[in-house]
This record gives sequence, structure tokens and C-alpha cells, in this order.
Amino acid sequence: MHHVLLATNCAITSAGLATLINQEPDFKVVATVNSGIDAGLALERHQVEIAIIDLAIRGENALLTINRLHKQFPTVGLIALGSPDTPTPLDTLREGALGYLLADSPVAELSWLLRSVAGGQLGLDRNLQLGAHDRQQLLQSVGAFPNNRYDKLSAREREVLPLVILGYTNKQIAKRLFISVKTVEAHKGNIMQKLAVKSHCQLVEYAVAHHLVSF
Repeated sequence: MHHVLLATNCAITSAGLATLINQEPDFKVVATVNSGIDAGLALERHQVEIAIIDLAIRGENALLTINRLHKQFPTVGLIALGSPDTPTPLDTLREGALGYLLADSPVAELSWLLRSVAGGQLGLDRNLQLGAHDRQQLLQSVGAFPNNRYDKLSAREREVLPLVILGYTNKQIAKRLFISVKTVEAHKGNIMQKLAVKSHCQLVEYAVAHHLVSF
């Protein structure tokens, strides 16, 4: 049985996907979350083989979520759930996704993608409007996150950052990540030092300018 995690903005979307996935032989949804941060926490608590990440998810930029989860949980097959308004398949594959599913595709496409990714194979939605050259480029795509100050942040600091930007208090962050308030304060200080910002306002400006969060 392959265990699946769903990370989407919409409870209705999660419920619909969970119903469809649970009808598939050998697949079961074991957790649903609504943020990239919670996706990481859920993967720590549950044995999951596949995680479906909504590219329109709020909070931490979805590409950063995919990049971070891929590094933390390299054995988990990540499937990006996209639409015309979200990052491209090439962007998601560069960050570590193994599959790309269009939100408006037929149910059969979801079934096929789950099996492809579960078998360790790259799964690209067959409804994507791609030419032969574009599809080949995707298949050969291997890349790394752009080298910038963000790369200096630790995995935990990358979890703390979007929560700070979204206005969570130190106490709320501590409770959410199961760490102490003093540890949160230390992480915030390290984040500001590594990103070379001196105020919360500058931190928000940096995060927005580098597309680290979505509102």
C-alpha cells in the first residue's frame, strides 16, 4: 500500500482528491495539510511514499516547498498539482518533483501518474501542450535552486521564515514547529543575518522580491 500526502489550499480539493486516490488499489491518503510547512511536519510523522503539492498553495512559495521536501525526504515522490497560472513543469522538475498533474485533467490521468511516480518513473500529465523538443527538455531537466542568500538558510530556518513573514508570533511558531520560543528567536536572528536584512519590513521585502512566499 502506497501512502499519500495531500497539500492543497482548498478543503474541497483535498476531499475530492482523497476520495479518488482512496478508490485506487494500493493507494491511501494518510494526511492532508494546507501549507508547505505543515507538509514537512506531516512527512516527519507519517510514512509517506507520494506527496501531491498544490502549486497555488499559500505561504511558502510552492517551488521552495518542493525543493525543501525533496532535500529532506529524497525517497518521497513529489507530484506538483498545477494550472495555467502556476509554475511550469520544468520549474517543478528542477526543484525535485517527479510528476506534474494538471488540476483539470481526467481522473484516469491521476491514476496513471500515481503509478508512474510510485514506480520511480517521471510522470508528466499527457494533457500538457508540449512539443517534442519541450518534452525532451523536461525529461532531461536537472537543475539546482539559484545560488543566493536563501541557500545559506538551514532546513529549520526555511520552515521558520514563511511563518515570520505571514505574521505568526514567536509563541505560535514555537507551538507549530514543536520547538521553544528561544529557539524561534535564535532562528529569526540567524535568518536576518544570513539574508542581510535589519528589520522585519526588510525581511518581508526580501521574501516578496525573491518569491519566497505567496499571499
